[in-house]
Amino acid sequence: MHHRCRRLLRPLSFLRRGIHSSSSAPPPADATADATLLERLTRLLLLHRFAAAARLLSSAPLTSALLHAALRRVRLDPDAALHLFRLSPSRPSLLAHAQLLHILARARRSADARALLASLLSARPPAPPLFPHLVEVYKEFTFSAASFDLLLRALANAGHLGSALQVFDEMPTLGCRPSVRSCNSMLNKLAQAGDLGTAVDVFEQMQRAEILPDKFMVAIMAKVYCRVKGVVHALEFVEEMTKMGVEVNLVAYHAVMNGYCEVGRTEDARRMLESLPTRGLSPNVVTYTLLVKGYCNEGKMEEAEGVVREIKKNKELVVDEVAYGAVINGYCQRGRMEDAARLLNEMMDAGLQVNLLVCNAMVNGFCKLGRMVEAHKVLHEMECAGVRPDAYSYNSLVDGYCRKGLMNKAFEICDTMVRNGSTLSTLTYNALLKGFCSLGLIDDALRLWFFMLKKGVAPNEISCSTMLDGFFKAGKAQKALNLWKEILARGLAKNITTCNTVINGLCKIARMPEAEELLERMKEWKCPPDDITYRTLKLVDTDMIPDISAAGLEIGKIADFIDTVADGNHYSTKIMWNIVIFGLCKLGRIEDAKILFENLKSKGGWSNLYENSEGKTKTKECIAGLLVISLKRLEQRMLSKHYSDQWLSEDPNRVTPHMDPEISEERNNCFKFFAIAEDLRKIKQQFADFT
Repeated sequence: MHHRCRRLLRPLSFLRRGIHSSSSAPPPADATADATLLERLTRLLLLHRFAAAARLLSSAPLTSALLHAALRRVRLDPDAALHLFRLSPSRPSLLAHAQLLHILARARRSADARALLASLLSARPPAPPLFPHLVEVYKEFTFSAASFDLLLRALANAGHLGSALQVFDEMPTLGCRPSVRSCNSMLNKLAQAGDLGTAVDVFEQMQRAEILPDKFMVAIMAKVYCRVKGVVHALEFVEEMTKMGVEVNLVAYHAVMNGYCEVGRTEDARRMLESLPTRGLSPNVVTYTLLVKGYCNEGKMEEAEGVVREIKKNKELVVDEVAYGAVINGYCQRGRMEDAARLLNEMMDAGLQVNLLVCNAMVNGFCKLGRMVEAHKVLHEMECAGVRPDAYSYNSLVDGYCRKGLMNKAFEICDTMVRNGSTLSTLTYNALLKGFCSLGLIDDALRLWFFMLKKGVAPNEISCSTMLDGFFKAGKAQKALNLWKEILARGLAKNITTCNTVINGLCKIARMPEAEELLERMKEWKCPPDDITYRTLKLVDTDMIPDISAAGLEIGKIADFIDTVADGNHYSTKIMWNIVIFGLCKLGRIEDAKILFENLKSKGGWSNLYENSEGKTKTKECIAGLLVISLKRLEQRMLSKHYSDQWLSEDPNRVTPHMDPEISEERNNCFKFFAIAEDLRKIKQQFADFT
């Protein structure tokens, strides 16, 4: 089909020239074109005497009016229309494009039609919308409705989602229905672009139009629902499609399994895997790899490695680099480098190729532990194996040396990085800035900051917060505030992390009015304060809430106090209840905290705290759940010892929080409360920051 397209349609290089929008609404062609020339040209085209038609037009130019009129005459002959279109000395108008597209669609010349649309949509500068002209021609020719579907799919595939949605919305008014294939293209592109709400709206509109989904659409929407409404809703959707008789493929169940794994419910994912044969489906290596990644995310490394063993025992499956890489990366993230090295050797013994991701996991793991010699050894072995280190590899080394305070070594790695063709990124500079600030070399950090700006590397919230925190800790508050003003002038730093850093610094130097002023500005910037903000400002603290230390917890009095302070702000109310529960945990009153948590849920107040102005639930639980269920042990230890180096060194059995199996288990039990992936991601980040 593509060969036929090349034979019939001259390469449309002339389409790069500008669209003549003025010719899109010409006067009636038959009234303006020379009747004799039009008659002769039409006759030659219909006889397929294309060379003679070209000679005729060499002495009489093909105007837009003549082109439009001739296309009308040959609209039942796609070959004639194609050759006439290519004879245009300049780029044909949008109306001519619309005419040709209808002609090709009617003749079911899909390949030629797609080539025409691809050329038009890739034009520079971008062409104006084709849709209005397509409607105009449709009313005149009375065919072909398939043109709109072709345009819809082409727009979606090209990423022109706004125009695609317009076509999708307008098609019913013309009596046309989009094909399932075109709808799939649009839904998939919307999902890839992260516009999940629109994807749901489009799917629901399709259901109202009684467009029956296929297996590909079910898979796309299962993934979307996991992220928008949670894995439970996604599973209900898949089951509903099955009851309707719609085929559900393995990809859809993979989406649900991945949804379970993302919210820490890997055992539920395993049960789904075990149920697949009863659904007429056979698990493949991808299915098992989802379990591997899920267990790794939960810190259940033995279970993850056990799944790899299951794959190896299954004669119908072959374990691959992805499954091994997931376990190796999991071990590296938890500092279990000997286990990671063991799996790496096993992977190589199995004849599998060691890829860049696995090597980077090993390098990063050693660097985080300060084992720089071993990290360099892995890097050397990478190069010997033909795996070229990338920016991530070098950034891991830079960060490792900065953590150890070896700034000269870190800069040597930067030099090597540049020589080998990698670019110093914001991530690289952040590691260097943090290294300087940790050593108290704030002036060196400031020089690096300005060098970073000079090189055109844009700082992010980590860069800004690192610098500001460094100045405040060095006792240079005024320099910190001067830098803060400069950061704001550059349009940076309007984020919760940086604002909290400045508020903390202002509070420490007793400049409370300025700190409270920043709180108000945060609201203006649509950067809502969090519990750290309020606790830093002491606007809300456990000591300020009455009866929190009383033998009997009087929830009514606390609620009255919170309502007064929050003044109707639901977000502030939520944070203050978090602080109450946090305070109870700090006092060791875990049972009281649980009772309060359940009380709030039973009265409906808990869910109400999570409603936005549109009345849509933002999240199912809050960080208080994390504090109540998983941080009891952390709090008890942190209050007295703070996991200091001295405390850790006193006993070989003492480990940091992220390496403590009991804490990991408690944390994972808590994660199961969060059914929506985005909520879980935020909670995991807060836990990571805390540990």
